[in-house]
Amino acid sequence: MSETETAVERLDVVAVGPHPDDLEITCGGTLALLVQQGHRVGILDLTTGEPTPRGSLETRAREAEAARQVLGVPFRATSTSPTAC
Repeated sequence: MSETETAVERLDVVAVGPHPDDLEITCGGTLALLVQQGHRVGILDLTTGEPTPRGSLETRAREAEAARQVLGVPFRATSTSPTAC
């Protein structure tokens, strides 16, 4: 395995959503099934979901991490961009 391959793991499926929790709501079951079938799955949130009338950035981050673990998804990245109004 090359140095590049050890620094960046290959993903079979990348799910992209606008805010944290959108992918869990819309296709969480499918993502969990893909993981169970042996696919390497990643989640990419395009924004932080802020501003929002509920919760905080820290709460959302904790919830997103908990959801990632429950689904068995090995990789999740969230952009630092706020939600455009």
